[in-house]
Amino acid sequence: MAAPNDMNIHNLSGKWALNRSLSDDISPVLALQGVNWIVRAALSRAPISLTISHVRNEASGVETVTTTQHSMGRVTQEERALDWTETTSSHPIFGQIVTKSRISALDDSKLKPFLCQNWEDNTSEVIEAQSVGPGWTSWQIWGFQVIDGKRYHVRNAIVQKGKDFTEAASEFVEFKMVYDRIGEM
Repeated sequence: MAAPNDMNIHNLSGKWALNRSLSDDISPVLALQGVNWIVRAALSRAPISLTISHVRNEASGVETVTTTQHSMGRVTQEERALDWTETTSSHPIFGQIVTKSRISALDDSKLKPFLCQNWEDNTSEVIEAQSVGPGWTSWQIWGFQVIDGKRYHVRNAIVQKGKDFTEAASEFVEFKMVYDRIGEM
């Protein structure tokens, strides 16, 4: 199901499912992150759904995105304050991860070109998320794209070897994840 027009990066609340036919294959990404081939094979076929709660603290103005992911019988939860504050969490597949997220201008010159591609017309802001895992970094931009005439929540991402976002890595994978809106919270 297409994302409603009133949804935007300040309102992602709802239920979403990864659309595998429109998304890029995640196997190369998982391989770069050191995930063993059995888990990669399972994850590359398993349905992935997200329940997102997106709220704004009226006193501080800080938005928080809480994502509950369901896949392969596992449930993981991640909370991201969109204030560029680093948080550390433990993930069952990836281990210890340090993340930070914020609202960013899409035309920000520091963003890598792939991350800025194909956003719907008049997009000026996106959610920028960076993660550092054991031996890899991930840089994601979240927003909305129109694909084949339908509007979707999309995350363009680059995962690379190393722990530095400022250098070009010799090993990296660019990919996009496309999510269908499947319902309200």
